[in-house]
Amino acid sequence: MTLDPDSFWGKVCLLVIDKIVLGAIIAFVVVAYDRFRTREAQTIQDRAANVQLTFERARLAREFLPFIVNRKEDVILRAYSLREALRTGAVDADATVDIAPDLLSDGLSDDHFIRTMALSGQDGLASIARRGQWLANSWNGRKHDYVIWAEQYYPGLMEPGTNPVDRAQGREVRLWSEVLKRNVQSRGCPEYADKAQLSEVLYGLHFIMSQPAADSPDKELAESRCHTFRLIGSIQGVLHPFSRELYPAINDENVARIAGELIGAKGSLHALRLATVIAVLLRDSGPPQTLELTVPLAKIVAEPSFRVDSPLFEQHDSLKFAVAGVLVSMLEKASPETQRQTIRSVEPVLLPVLKSVIADARSMNADQLNASYPGYGRSVAGLTWILRHSESPAVRTAFQDLTSLAATGKLEPLIFLDQEIKSPRTQ
Repeated sequence: MTLDPDSFWGKVCLLVIDKIVLGAIIAFVVVAYDRFRTREAQTIQDRAANVQLTFERARLAREFLPFIVNRKEDVILRAYSLREALRTGAVDADATVDIAPDLLSDGLSDDHFIRTMALSGQDGLASIARRGQWLANSWNGRKHDYVIWAEQYYPGLMEPGTNPVDRAQGREVRLWSEVLKRNVQSRGCPEYADKAQLSEVLYGLHFIMSQPAADSPDKELAESRCHTFRLIGSIQGVLHPFSRELYPAINDENVARIAGELIGAKGSLHALRLATVIAVLLRDSGPPQTLELTVPLAKIVAEPSFRVDSPLFEQHDSLKFAVAGVLVSMLEKASPETQRQTIRSVEPVLLPVLKSVIADARSMNADQLNASYPGYGRSVAGLTWILRHSESPAVRTAFQDLTSLAATGKLEPLIFLDQEIKSPRTQ
């Protein structure tokens, strides 16, 4: 049965339907507006609570800090007050790390320091890493060798007669390392999925967690479920002279992990930054003690550079430069037999690139040469640092060709390469 819309009952039905639909729309609008008002009110309340919390933290900081930094007060009470100030949010992790060295210099014992530095999570990890970076810069600024640090800081830097600054900083690093192990590493896994963030903390954390060469590699660190600590453990593993003999399976994993981070970095600026930090660590605190890394490292040095207008060019060039430094360090600090093995493994990768440079220098003009090898030949110069350790006839012939090209001015567009070939150490 159909209802005629022009009939009386048809008009009544249409009117009822119209009112129902209109009422539903009005109800929906009222409910939506009420929810919006509720959310807006909650947002305002949250902002007000945050403002109130900020003022409360500022008030607590004014109460805590004068006592904490007052050197006339008992240092243990000051340390525990600092811990409570951190827990209540009156001070942040950065302030805690900044104040901690003063407590040590005022006589705080090692045990009390470890108990009161209640740092955890990413904030605690980042703050300790920044302190580690500062300590590394301070150590290097006093013209010390990073390797000497790794060999001596524990317990060598605690011996009588050591420079007081070295001794104080050596103790501080050892204690921060314990804080990391007890309060951060053991209480969860503060990961850095963003490689840009990881690259900012890696150098400082590695310095804090350095191991004396006389100790066994930190097997637990290399097997940590946290990528951050696992990466540090892998770096330490490939730097340790007995890693392969003690833990062959873990050593293979360490090599694969480091090679993967270095070789797989080309497509991302953040990945390139992280890879450069790893390479700088291998160079400064090395050299690596495993020959399995030589070919992956050589492949990075041999990679074609990006165009100079690419956003990746500068970072990629820095990576190649740092990796070349790693290989040079491996060659210069190795035994004669290890040096021969290293050169034999990298020469097939690097020599073709050097021959290509020679051919291009003969056939290209200055503009073409600069376009083909951007960065004034800095990364190409790295090839000569490595290959000058070779005694093979093919390499000697290549260097003779480069010397001839330099004498005729053909290498002048590649300033770094030109200077390297003309250097007395290359002659």
